[in-house]
Amino acid sequence: MHEFLLLTSIKTWNDLTSDKDVIQRLQKVYGNDVELFDLLVGTSAEERLPGFVFGETIYTVFVAQTQRRIESDRFFTEDFRPEVYTPEGYNWVESEAFRYLAQNPDMLR
Repeated sequence: MHEFLLLTSIKTWNDLTSDKDVIQRLQKVYGNDVELFDLLVGTSAEERLPGFVFGETIYTVFVAQTQRRIESDRFFTEDFRPEVYTPEGYNWVESEAFRYLAQNPDMLR
């Protein structure tokens, strides 16, 4: 999933989390094959982003869905401008990586 979201690939358990207890539990079930775990397990074990209760994967999916909701809702599209969303937020949404995801929704399925 990380590759489809243009995130860094998970190649070892340490790429997913720094929690040694979680790593031991994952290794007990999946050995060293990080390709075996599913999305729910991965997002539950993933290192949390600072200030958030979830990790980078869920955050990226959430932002992509928010973008679609904003752009498809007539009540939001007229106000999709830097004055409303802050220049930083607007520029991030308009960035190339995010634009690629927005224009290729099949990657999120």
